Amino acid sequence: MNLEKLQIHTPYLYYFCTIHNLKSILNLGILSRNSAIKDNLIQKNTDWSSSAVQEYRSKSNIEMSDGENKNIHDLVNVFFNPYNITIYKAQQNLVNYLNLNYEMNSVVLAISVARLQSSEKFKHFAFTDGNVGTRDDHHIKYNNLDDIHKLDWKTINKPWQKFDNYYDSKFLNYKSKKSSEFFINEPLEPSTIESILCTSEELKELLEMITDIPVLVSKTLKLYKNL
Repeated sequence: MNLEKLQIHTPYLYYFCTIHNLKSILNLGILSRNSAIKDNLIQKNTDWSSSAVQEYRSKSNIEMSDGENKNIHDLVNVFFNPYNITIYKAQQNLVNYLNLNYEMNSVVLAISVARLQSSEKFKHFAFTDGNVGTRDDHHIKYNNLDDIHKLDWKTINKPWQKFDNYYDSKFLNYKSKKSSEFFINEPLEPSTIESILCTSEELKELLEMITDIPVLVSKTLKLYKNL
């Protein structure tokens, strides 16, 4: 499957995970939510996600590039940028739900689009303009890369932005567009991970002891301030 049209807009796709889940990812690759739950890789005391959002998402299907209709919880979902509302909420929930310091317990994986294209297991995909966690009228589903230019790349690629009003339509649109998604059949192989992004030098040192994948510290990933 030729991903050159996607590479025009971004060389990477991004996946948020906890340190707990990173260990299995380095061995097995990135699995769908349903497979991770089935294999006991996602447990209540390690799941940062909102149960209400996941319940809504569990009812969403998407047509893949081969025409097969699949539930999104049976797919791997990645983002077009590492600075979006979903990752902000993940960091916040690690603090508020699990009482964890997100700086020591979470990372963002940078998936190389070039490596993904050369992967023997990568065959089919779909993507959205807007986040599937929003209402149907706030996102559009695609499965042809001829449509990749239709995404709001200006919003997707702009730096993290603060708003005076987090309830008006301007923010709601930003929130959905910024968290537009790319869906892939599982598993997403560890070899497609080009780097691991974290927010502290301490975590970087720990990660470098368990993996040869380059680890980069990104202070701009501190979307949620753990006060």
